[in-house]
This record gives sequence, C-alpha cells and structure tokens, in this order.
Amino acid sequence: FVGWKISEPDQSRASGGQPTLFSTAVSRSYPARSQSHPSSPHGARNFFRPAGFLETNMKLLLCALLWAIRLMREQEGSIERFFSRFHDPDASTVQQGLIGFTSGILALDYRPVFGQEGLPEQSSFRFLFPSPQGGSACKRLCMFLRWMVRSPKKGVDFGIWESISPSELYLPLDVHTSTNARKLGLLNRKQDDWRALDELMENLRSFDPHD
Repeated sequence: FVGWKISEPDQSRASGGQPTLFSTAVSRSYPARSQSHPSSPHGARNFFRPAGFLETNMKLLLCALLWAIRLMREQEGSIERFFSRFHDPDASTVQQGLIGFTSGILALDYRPVFGQEGLPEQSSFRFLFPSPQGGSACKRLCMFLRWMVRSPKKGVDFGIWESISPSELYLPLDVHTSTNARKLGLLNRKQDDWRALDELMENLRSFDPHD
C-alpha cells in the first residue's frame, strides 16, 4: 500500500478523497470491517481497541517504516542514496553516516501516518533507528549495512550497495557476539554499546583491514 497516493489525514473515502496510508493498511488487514475503517491514525484508537494496543502499535510502526522508505526513494531515488547524503566517501567508517541517516529518517514528515507534525513522544518508531551518538551499538542497522554492502559470494549478503566499502562496516554487536569476543580476548568493556563496538572493531581490523 505504500504506492498509493496519500491524502491529508482528515480526508476519507466518504469525502471523495483518496484513502490515507493508514486507512488503506487497515482495510487490507481487516477486510470485513473495511466499510467503517478510520481514515487516519486519529480515529484508530477505538477501531483497534479489541485487537489490543500491541497490534495497533505494530501496524503503525509498519506504516511508518513503509512511509519512510517511500519518502527516501522520492527524495533521493533509493535508500542507498539517502544514506550517502550523510556519509563522507572519504570516511574510514560508517559511524557519521549512521548518525546522519538515523537523524534524517526521524526528521521525515510522518503526518499521514501519525496525524501530527513530528513523531509522537511515546512512539516506538525511534527504537528502530538508534544512533551511535546516543551510545547504542545499532545492531540492526549494522546488520542491514552488512547485507547491503558485503559481497554475496558466500551466499549470505546481497552486495548491492556500491557507495560503501566493506572496510567501513561494523560488526552487528549483541549478547552472543560480545560474549564470544570477550572469551577470545578481543573485548574488555562490559557494556554492549558503541564504545564496546569501537574496541572490538579496532582488534578485528588488525586481522583484516579490508573487511
């Protein structure tokens, strides 16, 4: 549904306007209730109440993610070019690119999804795009970049982004990789944060500075 033409949140099918992103998602998820679905997130509270808060929140997050992808492609032509807007091609790592990328995504206009300017204070959408600037190890984003950048020859990664070198990437750090790194003597820091990731990558690059 991300390809649909999006109208303002207060427009609805009844008023002759195009369906909003939210109303289209609802109608496809709940076809039996499509005649009474809300035209914006503002009217969704009562509509989704029987399904529970978690399901409602997940649908909003999905809508917001697809909307962000649409805006990135509209602005730059691809997610890679949107990322490159913030990434210095002469940088040794993707750290500053990640900081700009996450800030850029969170600054997009999500009014067709949330019905207000800016992200709601309690929205979980920010959780999808943490920043190294806040200390997060950014596991999901580092994994995403690995998939996009590294060679597909080993049958794991896609290797479809050409603007970033594998040498600039970071290991996706989680409890498993950090535990093994400490057992191998590659990591001393106790917290699994960006500082720990920097320490680990410094040691790993001594083995292979190109990947």
